[in-house]
Amino acid sequence: MSKVRKRNKVRKENYEDIVMRHNMRKRRRRRTSKIRLTMLLFVLLTAGMLSLMFLTPLFNVKGISVYGNNKVQSDLIISQSGIELGENLFKVNIRQVKKNLSSIAYLNDFQIKRMLYPPSVRITVTECTVSAYAKVNSSYIAIDKNCKVLEELSEPAAGVPEIVGLSLQKYSIGSKLEIDESDKFDIILLCIDEMTNRGLIQRVNRISVENTTDIFFRYDDRLNVLCGSVLDLDKKLRLFDEIIRGNRLTDNSRGTVDLSVSGKAVYTP
Repeated sequence: MSKVRKRNKVRKENYEDIVMRHNMRKRRRRRTSKIRLTMLLFVLLTAGMLSLMFLTPLFNVKGISVYGNNKVQSDLIISQSGIELGENLFKVNIRQVKKNLSSIAYLNDFQIKRMLYPPSVRITVTECTVSAYAKVNSSYIAIDKNCKVLEELSEPAAGVPEIVGLSLQKYSIGSKLEIDESDKFDIILLCIDEMTNRGLIQRVNRISVENTTDIFFRYDDRLNVLCGSVLDLDKKLRLFDEIIRGNRLTDNSRGTVDLSVSGKAVYTP
C-alpha cells in the first residue's frame, strides 16, 4: 500500500474517532441537562408541596375523633393528647401525643392516625380492665392483669377478686405494683392470667398469697380452694374448672376443694 493511501486511511480513522467522541460528549451534555432539569422540577415540586402542607391553612386540623374507649371519656383523651384544633396536621408530633396519653392509667395502647380528608386526627385506644384489687390502709387499689395500678377506690371493686397477703406501703397510679417479694408478684400474675383464660376470675372473691406454699382462693363465696405451692398451678386450676363444670359439684355445694396434690381434687363439705 502506498504512503498516500496509508495517510488517507489514518486521516479517515482519526476523523471517525473525532466525530464519535463529539457525539458522545453531546449525548452526555443532553443527559446531564435532563438530570438537572428533572432535579430542578423535583425540588420545585417538593417545595411547593411542603409550602402547601405547612404554610397554608388547607391542612389545619378540623377534628379529633376517639375510638375504642369505654371507661375513659373522649374529652379527657383529646385534652390530654395535646392536639389543638387549627394546628397544622403535619406538625402533630405523634410520638409526643403517645407520651401524653400514656399518663392516663386506664389506657393500655393507642394508635394515632392523620386523616387527610377532612384534615383530622383519629385516636384509637385500648383500655385496661380491672382484674383484681388490693386493700392499702383504709382504701383500695384496682389493678389490671399485669398488676398495673389503675385507680384508687373508696370501696372494693365489684366482680373481681381481692389480693390478700401483700405488704404494700406505697404505689403509683399508672405504674406496676412494687412488691419486694418477687415470687408473690409472679404468683399473682399467673393466677390472674390462668383464671381469666378459664373464665373463673369473675366468680373468684379472694386470692391469698400470704403463704407462697399455701396459696388458696375463695370461689363464688361458697368454696375455699387450696392450691398448695405454685407448682403445676395451671394444671390445678384446669382440674378445678373441670370439676365445677362437671357433675361432681352442684351449684349449691359448699366446703373445701383441696388441689394441693397435683392431679388430685379432694372435696370436703
